[in-house]
Amino acid sequence: GEISSHSGDAVILATGGYCPVFYLSTNAVGCNVTATYRAYKRGAAFANPCYTQIHPTCIPVSGEHQSKLTLMSESLRNDGRVWVPKKPGDARKSCDIPETERDYFLERKYPSFGN
Repeated sequence: GEISSHSGDAVILATGGYCPVFYLSTNAVGCNVTATYRAYKRGAAFANPCYTQIHPTCIPVSGEHQSKLTLMSESLRNDGRVWVPKKPGDARKSCDIPETERDYFLERKYPSFGN
């Protein structure tokens, strides 16, 4: 590739966020604010760093088949669409399991959230 320079009124550093903030994070370990810190040390001003997306909502590693944490989408969590079959070991495809045979365990565990 070619290196080129550009001027502008603002620059967005989309470098991956603050991985070490939470123990369970789906960010790469290398996402540690290094690029942002270097820009700051060279005089960059910051606007609204509180709007950095931090997404600690993830499912921990549960076996050898899983190489990293699995992100649990906010839309899934908020809409209560995380479920498992009520019958342990049910091998049917998810589309073949009727609504009455699904365990929405987050709703059961946290009914006050009203999902």
